[in-house]
Amino acid sequence: MTYPPFLNQKGLPIRLASLLLACNAAVGMTLAAAPTDHHEATQEANQTLSEMDKNFATKAVQGGVAEIQIGELAKKSTQNKAVHTLADELIKDHTQANNELQEKTRKLHFLLPVSTDTTHQSEVVSLSKLKDENFDQQFLKQLKMDHQKTISLFSDEATKGQCKELKDFAAQTLPKLQHHLSMIEKAEQNQK
Repeated sequence: MTYPPFLNQKGLPIRLASLLLACNAAVGMTLAAAPTDHHEATQEANQTLSEMDKNFATKAVQGGVAEIQIGELAKKSTQNKAVHTLADELIKDHTQANNELQEKTRKLHFLLPVSTDTTHQSEVVSLSKLKDENFDQQFLKQLKMDHQKTISLFSDEATKGQCKELKDFAAQTLPKLQHHLSMIEKAEQNQK
């Protein structure tokens, strides 16, 4: 049998498929729900989701992952009961929201990242170097800025997004994000 030049070794497609399966397993993605034809799935996602919708979903899940990481860090780094309570609520709500968003985008054949972006990761690293009151102050400051940006992102999607599922998700999640911001501002006031 003659192979095309880029497949000049017998068995290469099998090794490549094994490598792809291993990579997907390493990042925690399941292939059971994924379409078998990547080109078909990409075309369907491109037809279903606008760039705005894709950008929203990606930024929302990355921000959610960061909030979960920062919340876990807060539970280890604070002695303040209000900060600890806020961290618990952030972890619970952002985990729930990320799971829901992952499920919605999976049905739309658009796979989201499973980790945060470099900007959020830098914030987590910076916070991890602080303890007690220094941590609490910077934690609340960072959360406030992040939630203000996130509320803006979700508001834009709720009003301007093209995908009904994502628009509805954004609109339904907004009250929780606004509640988080209110809790953050209250905790900041108690710090003074």
